[in-house]
Amino acid sequence: MTTTTDLREALASATDFEDAGAIGRTQSVHARIARIRRRRAATGVVAAAVVAAVTVTAIAHPSRHSSVDPATTVVGVSVPKTVVVPPATGFSYRVTSVQTGAVGAASLRATTPAGDDDHVVAMVASGLGDGTATLVDESNTGLDRILGAQTGGAGMGAFVPALGGMTLRIKTSGVTPDVQLALVTYTLVQPLSVGVRDDSNQTAFPEQVGGQTLQTARFARPGQAELTVRTHGDPRSLFFSVYCVVPSSAGDVWMNAKVNGRSSMWGQCDTTPRADASGDGFTVGLPGPANGSVHLWMSHGKNGAPVAIEGAVLGIGVYDVGEKSTTDGIAADRVIESQGRLWQLSGRVWKDGEPAAWRHTFDATQEPRVLRLATGTGGGTTRFEVKGDDGTVAQSLTFGGGAMTGGDVLLLPGTTYTVTVRSERPAKSQILVYGEAATG
Repeated sequence: MTTTTDLREALASATDFEDAGAIGRTQSVHARIARIRRRRAATGVVAAAVVAAVTVTAIAHPSRHSSVDPATTVVGVSVPKTVVVPPATGFSYRVTSVQTGAVGAASLRATTPAGDDDHVVAMVASGLGDGTATLVDESNTGLDRILGAQTGGAGMGAFVPALGGMTLRIKTSGVTPDVQLALVTYTLVQPLSVGVRDDSNQTAFPEQVGGQTLQTARFARPGQAELTVRTHGDPRSLFFSVYCVVPSSAGDVWMNAKVNGRSSMWGQCDTTPRADASGDGFTVGLPGPANGSVHLWMSHGKNGAPVAIEGAVLGIGVYDVGEKSTTDGIAADRVIESQGRLWQLSGRVWKDGEPAAWRHTFDATQEPRVLRLATGTGGGTTRFEVKGDDGTVAQSLTFGGGAMTGGDVLLLPGTTYTVTVRSERPAKSQILVYGEAATG
């Protein structure tokens, strides 16, 4: 049990914690990558689509002493050499490959460079006319869309987090005979230069995650089994982001936490390193001293004695949760990070009363949106289903019992979506709607 899903299931059983692992970090870049990883493992072999031949321009992976100078024009569209994802507050990525389809080819299948490096990808298209280009993964889940009518028939899409060796597809509709498609891959620039970093500068807690600001963070020194950081403010206004990665040979290793000496949390450590240490965490529901502490340690077995693990990386970051908006007793983050972008709360949808099942249709718009589901207490297991009218897969998610917020389902522009919420028992629930936040 080493995936983010497994960790959150373990966190959800923690005592004295509210919404453990559900608020705040389903919007992180890592969380998006983790969902892609689990989906790829589950789907297995996917039938190959019929696409045109692809030209691959490989660029050597940049080291700390070298630089790359790729062409900045792809299929007639200007593209940046380096990007920061999410804008202004994230990590730097540099172009490492460009895969280009033939002129007139209405689809393109491309694969990111193999290996464990973190990537973001962006589709580029020209000759769209008033048509569309849509980026999907192997399970046909929509990741991004370019509307030709908005971009003058050519443009570059959003930067989407991706894994090494991941196969993606660009498909089009209503385009001109001169359409040409490309997928540009950017690779994380190492060593990292932002945030609070571990000794290797390969992992960091970012200073900002959505609307949340880092208050303090620390990594354990090599050979240490535990660490403690001091906190400031009401613990209920903090997000405790935890990071524990151990070698796969380490066996059954758990991380455990106590806030102000109580309210234990536990979850199994991961075995896959990542640059963004802020991917998992928890909030607390009990008050505490304005000047407190959080203690984190590794053990063999849940809540066991501290044990040092050779090669382990253990860290904790404490974030101020940021500004909230509350309607009918349900609080929501005003700004979130999801899909490698920043989003701002723009609305809510709910049904009067506390129905066990309800449905809502989101009409097509010209801009992307992100949906989250917020549930109250008493509803038990809740199903959150989102389906598009164009055959592009959205998501179907299951929430455990209790008050929780999560989901981060992307709605592509130009598609009408039907959302269904089903709970075991009547309970309060809201769909939170986010639009892209303006970034300077």
